[in-house]
Amino acid sequence: MNEPKVSIFFDKRGIAAESLSVKWCVFHEGKQRLFTTGIILPQKDVEFLKNNRFELSGRVRDERLRNLWNKIYGASYIDETTDEERPGYLYRGKVAVNKIKEYFTFELFAKVVNGDYSPEQKTNYSTDLLQALRDRAQRFADQGDISSGNISKNAARSLERFVIYKKITTEKAAKLPMQIVTKTFLRDYEKWMLKFGKAPKAKGKPETPASITTVSINLRNVRTAFNEAIDAGILDRDLYPFSKRGYIIPAAKNTKKALGQDAISAIFHFECKSESQEMARDLWVFSYLCNGMNFMDICHLRRSSIKLGGAHLEFIREKTKDSNRQDVKTVRVPLMPESLQIIDRWGNNDQSPSAFLFPFLDDGMTLDRQMRTVKQVIWKTNKNLAKISEALGLDIKLRTYEARHSFATTLLRSGAPMAFIAGAMSHASVTTTEKYFGSFEAEQTQVYMSALIPRKQESQD
Repeated sequence: MNEPKVSIFFDKRGIAAESLSVKWCVFHEGKQRLFTTGIILPQKDVEFLKNNRFELSGRVRDERLRNLWNKIYGASYIDETTDEERPGYLYRGKVAVNKIKEYFTFELFAKVVNGDYSPEQKTNYSTDLLQALRDRAQRFADQGDISSGNISKNAARSLERFVIYKKITTEKAAKLPMQIVTKTFLRDYEKWMLKFGKAPKAKGKPETPASITTVSINLRNVRTAFNEAIDAGILDRDLYPFSKRGYIIPAAKNTKKALGQDAISAIFHFECKSESQEMARDLWVFSYLCNGMNFMDICHLRRSSIKLGGAHLEFIREKTKDSNRQDVKTVRVPLMPESLQIIDRWGNNDQSPSAFLFPFLDDGMTLDRQMRTVKQVIWKTNKNLAKISEALGLDIKLRTYEARHSFATTLLRSGAPMAFIAGAMSHASVTTTEKYFGSFEAEQTQVYMSALIPRKQESQD
């Protein structure tokens, strides 16, 4: 890699007649950029500097001109307003280039030469995409956001498998420079994900396709890593592969489906064959009745979340609890008699206000252990819900998340205003709420579609 070079350039563009702007001219890998020094000189002074570009002749006696030459080309000069010694501008440019020559970018040069960046900052972010994603995961973990950290970590693992598959790197020293992550690279990664993106769970098992949703999640993390590197000044903006004419992240398919009233009623009154099925059914019903509450939030509820003797629950959603947003809101959920019965049936024996409402978590667990425990609760619940949906002959494989979709769609069918539903689901935008609405029942759709068929007019006698 060629080292960057810096020189002084006198630019007359956009400047009043008989004046020129002094700029740093930086050349690196076939590209040239100009950076302003903020100095504007009259034509006469510029001619003097050009004529004495390589060295200052001893015949120059004028102290102002000698100091001017030192200011532009020399190692130091005397500031006319403060009488302090300051580094010359060409010297400043060369020092800035030398500090960052191993990881040079034009953006970073602009920050260093103007004193807005210290080279020690380069350790905060990396232009190795795999390392950048791992660093991002660690920052989330340090903030207590294990879920977001795992998402970044999974994106790094997926890309690592891809670059090993493409023989870009080896397993022992897996690296992925952002400089080679182009529009074509990302398209190839997307195609690979849709064929082999899901890693085998055991040796000897084949790789299977990942969903378009997983592709979208991974690539949004990649895009964020690029933005962080550019903002830190360690990556040229020209290398950004997600520009208007660059790679477009595929939109996740909306496969959400809500249940009709007949199916919901069947779940409510299903005769369970085991205690584990009964708990799964009740937790699904609790989620449905409590504004479609996410299972992560259910597991983190405390006894103190119950307010006014059981009138409602108050809590902050886990996904926003550790965010930097200033408008994090407390969610209030009315408690219906059926919800209180479920709490009585499955609630924690510990009645102290600080105790978890349900007996899945305890404060002695690490955040990572709590996350894994919640995932285990969801997995067991979904396993039993699948058996319930099969026994009921439902046309979908019932999961925990259908409770949230069904809550929204049931309210819509009842005539509830969209704004009310959005508020109940703690959505900042009605647009987000609209994504949750499932299709109406087949018979209701049939009623709408029947309007397309013209009726035969009766003949008049």
